[in-house]
Amino acid sequence: MIEPRLKEIETDCSEKEWFLGYLSIFDFIFYEMMNNLEYLFPDLMQHFPKLMNLRNRVYSLEAISSY
Repeated sequence: MIEPRLKEIETDCSEKEWFLGYLSIFDFIFYEMMNNLEYLFPDLMQHFPKLMNLRNRVYSLEAISSY
């Protein structure tokens, strides 16, 4: 199941920074992953606020949000 793995990733994720501390490909990967998972499992994704916040930070980048 995906929930245990998401819990692991959630604990490693910062609430106010990029996943590795700087903007990287991982942030874009999580952005896409979280978009897809939220579409498939909207109730489950509410349990991972750090990952959803990371997704929102990536989305708020001007180049991403204008796309």
